[in-house]
Amino acid sequence: MTHVPYKSLAQATTDVLGGHAQLMFLITQTAVPHIASGRLRALAVSSAARTPALPDLPTMIEAGVAGFEYSSWNGVHLPPRAPREVVMRLNAVFNQIVARADMRERLLSMGMEAARGTPAVLGDLVKSDLAKWRKVMDAAGIRPE
Repeated sequence: MTHVPYKSLAQATTDVLGGHAQLMFLITQTAVPHIASGRLRALAVSSAARTPALPDLPTMIEAGVAGFEYSSWNGVHLPPRAPREVVMRLNAVFNQIVARADMRERLLSMGMEAARGTPAVLGDLVKSDLAKWRKVMDAAGIRPE
């Protein structure tokens, strides 16, 4: 396999769909419509657990790649000096939105799973991911520019 760096996800996706590149790791929300249409064949998901958006698709670990686990997430972030009452109000509103059945279903149809939480839970996730990827970078000798 040869790594080919692309400037954008759209360009890479277009090349895979057009047969100019053989494979790629693609975020679920971009892949799901192409998998559903038959234009892409999915081999596995990189998360630790199967995704409800593609329940029959094995994880990389289930497919035989021991220890392979990567998942991405989105979060809402504010400037560090944002007033606590604003942070908590926005958190409550976002939690209400993702708790709605229609919103959860819409997100799932796009390959995304909605999660509710607190600013502290998101902060812990950020810290955990930073520590995880710092170890990977150190092991690979990768240094920030």
